[in-house]
Amino acid sequence: RMEALAAAQERQGTAEEHVRQLEAALEEKTCDLTRLSQRLKMNEEHNQRLSATVDKLLTESNERLQVHLKERMHALEEKNNLSNELQQTKKKLEELISQKERNLEEIASLRLEV
Repeated sequence: RMEALAAAQERQGTAEEHVRQLEAALEEKTCDLTRLSQRLKMNEEHNQRLSATVDKLLTESNERLQVHLKERMHALEEKNNLSNELQQTKKKLEELISQKERNLEEIASLRLEV
């Protein structure tokens, strides 16, 4: 009977040790889970800051591109206006040259009559 009692006490001791080991493992896993949760939260906050920074940079870049585009469009419009003005001036010059030639011919004709 003493042997049975000793064996039961040994099993109880082994079971208690096993329970302590399981509790220690549970505590370790709980700490791991807490650290991982904190790390995940830090990563999410970091990602939010990065996303905000990227959005800000994209907005600034877009604004600069819009300004550049407006400047280019204005320069193109001015170039077109100058080109049109040049064409009109050339046409006027050709008309004046043609008129001058007609006037010279008329002067020559009048001189012959005189």
